[in-house]
Amino acid sequence: MRNQLEKAINLCKKTGDRLIVFDNVRSEDPFVVMNLDEYEKLSLGRSEIRGLTE
Repeated sequence: MRNQLEKAINLCKKTGDRLIVFDNVRSEDPFVVMNLDEYEKLSLGRSEIRGLTE
């Protein structure tokens, strides 16, 4: 499992995407893995709105 998570995180680093992770035991509590700089921009309200579609 750890190897798969590391592989997914490395892919996110390459693509710049975010990763949603679900716990097999507590699937109702997913979490998102994202770049720390992007998270800071998002949490401080400085994130640009991009890539929106209808």
